[in-house]
Amino acid sequence: MKLKTLGVQILLGIALFDISGAIFGRQKVRLLYGRYLNPRDGIGRGYPRYHHKANVERGFDIRPSSSKILAKSKPTEYKAYYVWGNSLGCFDFEDSKESQYDIYLAGDSFTWGYAPLDKKFGTIIEKSTQLRVAKCGVTHTGQGHQFSKFKDIKNKLGYSPKIVIVSVYHNDVINDFMYPKTTVMEGYQVDFKKIVNKKIIIIPSKEIEARFKTWMTSQTHEKILYRRITSLKYWSASFIVLDHSIQKIKAIFFDKNSKQPSYGHSDFDLDSYKTSNPIARSNMMFIKQWIEHSRKNNYKLIFSTIPDRASTSKTYEGFHLYVESLNGLSWDFAEYIEMNHAKKNIFWKNDPHFNIEGNRLYAEYLKKKLSKYDKKNESGLY
Repeated sequence: MKLKTLGVQILLGIALFDISGAIFGRQKVRLLYGRYLNPRDGIGRGYPRYHHKANVERGFDIRPSSSKILAKSKPTEYKAYYVWGNSLGCFDFEDSKESQYDIYLAGDSFTWGYAPLDKKFGTIIEKSTQLRVAKCGVTHTGQGHQFSKFKDIKNKLGYSPKIVIVSVYHNDVINDFMYPKTTVMEGYQVDFKKIVNKKIIIIPSKEIEARFKTWMTSQTHEKILYRRITSLKYWSASFIVLDHSIQKIKAIFFDKNSKQPSYGHSDFDLDSYKTSNPIARSNMMFIKQWIEHSRKNNYKLIFSTIPDRASTSKTYEGFHLYVESLNGLSWDFAEYIEMNHAKKNIFWKNDPHFNIEGNRLYAEYLKKKLSKYDKKNESGLY
């Protein structure tokens, strides 16, 4: 009888813990498991459906003048926020056209989102300096896509902003090697290329369509609901905490020699970033073309490298030396955060992108660099 009573009490305790977690501790539990009570946005690599559209030259891009859509899983551990496309096709506020843009921000997902627009580094720079900033990052892109988009927007605006800052991340090299590699099907991002033994393979359209159709049939409300009900990790905070504790204990006693996960690799380092490496060649070409374009059109082009958890000041050494050889300008955010001992605090816990603090610190870094540059070159920004 006592065992039965104890069993009931344990079950009631678990139920109470799960209910409390769902009502009061949802965001904290998501730090342990991002999918907790957090439905994924869809096949499009998790991005909101219809946020992107197919593009003839670039494969895909942000849909211009598109309605606000909730981004629920970018990142999974943060509350949902709205994304949209303004008339320029940027996740940004609408261009008031009262004055010209002073700064244009290009880049990939770090520049695009993974935080609400008012928390992004571009918005922080704009609000704290009174400079007009065009925030035109596009996720899943390299400099080839970004340069093409900038030229289109320059033509729409009828002028070039005084300064263009391109935030560079380590996977830009592989994105440019395969560019264009992504299109949009029924509102979702879909890759149509893959790499096999360092060679690009174009996936047959019939194979893509068959995979997409199979996935779409698995996304009925009934099937999604069934998967969530049968997944303890989706709805049970107590199971997530227990599983996390077990993994911690295993790491302490059984996995002492295991390495910490790393998101980085060496495509931009001194050994890999050279014309003899076919994977780096496309990115180097786009960098050179963009620098030449900036000189012909009289705007200042700055490349700013963004580190990951594993990066050091050596990670982008090959890239910086290449830009320098072209008499271009590049900055390294890794040096700044190493000096400020802030690296471990600037990324989401379960995602490699900047968290709110990371966006704030990157905005601070860019403002300081811009201020020094402006005083030296008297460009009239400040």
